[in-house]
Amino acid sequence: MTCPGPQALEPDTFWALIEGTAPVDGDTRALVDALVRGGAGAVLRFQERLALLLWRLDGPAYAGADEEGYLSPDRFLYRRSHVVSRGRTCYETYLAEPRPIPMESARTCCSRRARPCSGWRAGRT
Repeated sequence: MTCPGPQALEPDTFWALIEGTAPVDGDTRALVDALVRGGAGAVLRFQERLALLLWRLDGPAYAGADEEGYLSPDRFLYRRSHVVSRGRTCYETYLAEPRPIPMESARTCCSRRARPCSGWRAGRT
């Protein structure tokens, strides 16, 4: 007999957390504090939603070589995580138009200061 895993956090709730607690200079304390206030169940549901979103970006269409001609599994995870951290619009743009996720492209294309993913189309980095 298997025990069912935790349910994933509702998408709107997940994205509200991501977009409402945007890291400042890499500081994620606001997100951690929000999750802690929700208790262990909220943390597990957040983890489940994040795993699902990362899994959807886990494929050859989103990979690609780095500057040295190789992309390690860790770097690929970091790039996918970066896309999620930029918010729902950025994430959904990558899903709608799959292509390799170069770190510089993810930073500029999905800047929260500019219109998300403006001007970004397949074939441009």
